[in-house]
Amino acid sequence: MLKGILLSEGYKEKSLKDILESKYRIDDDLQKFTWTRNQIKDLLQKLSASFMQNYRNGYVLSEYFTCPMGTITIAIDGNSSAIVDGCKRITALSLLLIYLLHKYENTPGFPKKELENLIDFWFCHDQNEFIECMFSLYCTGTYILKDTDDLYIQNTVNRYSDFSDCWDDSISNENIVLYTHWLIERVYFCVRCITPKDYAWDLIGTKKERADLRKKFSDEQILDKGICV
Repeated sequence: MLKGILLSEGYKEKSLKDILESKYRIDDDLQKFTWTRNQIKDLLQKLSASFMQNYRNGYVLSEYFTCPMGTITIAIDGNSSAIVDGCKRITALSLLLIYLLHKYENTPGFPKKELENLIDFWFCHDQNEFIECMFSLYCTGTYILKDTDDLYIQNTVNRYSDFSDCWDDSISNENIVLYTHWLIERVYFCVRCITPKDYAWDLIGTKKERADLRKKFSDEQILDKGICV
């Protein structure tokens, strides 16, 4: 049970590792990453504060308090399961794993292979521009923007750069191995699973809300405000 969280009926707790190992699908429309620099900064601050509270107390990993990352919703249809709410948080945390992999892969004890296996979550999806961008960041730590790339691809690349700019120096070579294990094992989500019938009702509202937002805001405004569409 998550420490400090009361799970509602019908919800399950899953770690970031659980989510990525499950290879849930994220549909193309939900792959558009709209987070802002401030959201990346807030994420890093939240994670480092939660980790350091435990680290300073000298706990072993199994005693660390979990860091709750909110609710995600998964639509299950036979053998196919898709994340339909929470995609942006999964994307941001995946970009963080890629950043850690490149920055600390040569640190003794760093779980490089485990992170590679978790990041493989993205490469089970059909190829598109976003997956191409993620694959390039994973392989090289960089992505060369093309004239055909939309604002969401550009935003993904910019937000990846923010991890370096906004990094909290309390997380260093001294504790990065433990931090990484904590990140994938003790950062938790409350997961709600729904059926296609439930999802159909959710989707009607979601699509209408997105259509209304797209009428009201341009892509530039959506990215500037960090709106999830």
